Amino acid sequence: MADKKNQHFVPKFLMRHFSPDVEEKTIGMFNIRKGKTLDCPVGLSGQCQKPYFYGQDLVMENILSEFEGTISALFKAIIQGRRAPAYGTRAHFDLLTFIALQASRTEARSVHTNEMADKVARAMMERTAPELLAYIDRLGFRIGMESAPAYNVRMGMMLSPILIDLNIKLLASPVGTAFLLSDNPVLEFNSHFRESNSPFTHGMSSIGLQIALPINPGLCLVMYDSSVYKLGKNKEPTVAITAQDVRQLNIAFYLNALNNMYFKTEVGAAECRSIHARYAGLRLDSTVLFETSPIDGSPNQLLRFGQRHPRFCPSLPSAFTARKGVRVRQPGPRDPVWAKLVGEFSEEIDAGKRMWGDFPEFAQQRGWKFDRDGQMT
Repeated sequence: MADKKNQHFVPKFLMRHFSPDVEEKTIGMFNIRKGKTLDCPVGLSGQCQKPYFYGQDLVMENILSEFEGTISALFKAIIQGRRAPAYGTRAHFDLLTFIALQASRTEARSVHTNEMADKVARAMMERTAPELLAYIDRLGFRIGMESAPAYNVRMGMMLSPILIDLNIKLLASPVGTAFLLSDNPVLEFNSHFRESNSPFTHGMSSIGLQIALPINPGLCLVMYDSSVYKLGKNKEPTVAITAQDVRQLNIAFYLNALNNMYFKTEVGAAECRSIHARYAGLRLDSTVLFETSPIDGSPNQLLRFGQRHPRFCPSLPSAFTARKGVRVRQPGPRDPVWAKLVGEFSEEIDAGKRMWGDFPEFAQQRGWKFDRDGQMT
């Protein structure tokens, strides 16, 4: 058990792509709280991990470790071929699952989940058990989930099919620039609704969703709603972008990070220092959106909660263009019918009737299939 005590929330195989040494045992690091890079590369194994992060029973750790072996080989193939896997293949489903898992499994997500639990519980206790809440406050306790990381991973597994309609391509950085990695590396953004204050623009089922994950300093994987955006030519698997757009993405990666940024060379180190000096003030102290409001004619209150996002959204003009004729005015789900199907699948997992990898069979049994263009119909 001791050899699995240190459990990573960003897999080592991904961090190795940002390692400066041949043996891939170190990585450059910028600590956001201190506002500086370390004098030399740090040991890669000690990054993005915590003791028994997913639990001492090792159940979730073993599941993730086995899956990462498959994904590591897939990422090598993506980098070498400079293209995402074909739509509808096993590799395509594995990639969707990995993205959803990586978005949900980090320390940043765990902090968010526990803070949300604390705020919701306190709001309820203020009305139902104020004396108990006062006692908890005197002790200085916080309210949270017993195993938020394992819960978040499970939710990521169940919700990963919601991404199946998104297109996937790679962005290539120009010479002299580099994508940055962080300890919370999956970035969700929505340039179509960049001026919206709605909390429903960044969910995995949202219209106009864009997702970015740097996979090495020269390549960034992107997923996007192709009904809203066009990215490069139709059959172009990798799209070259400008230095300005690399900069926009790196700013967003920095604002999305919890504690640390990672890089391979001095180009990345300089980028971290420059971004921190200019954009540190945009970082959020809390990502939790939580509001209460009275209900007319009722002693109860309406709770509204979700996730807050920094007031910075990359537009990436050298990459994304709006599709002609798109006039989506209100945030909402891309496909309510598909979202409902994923919800039903999640219920069957909860009931012990399905495993998380059963979704393709589950969807086909309910009449969904791939058409000639590789889309679910």
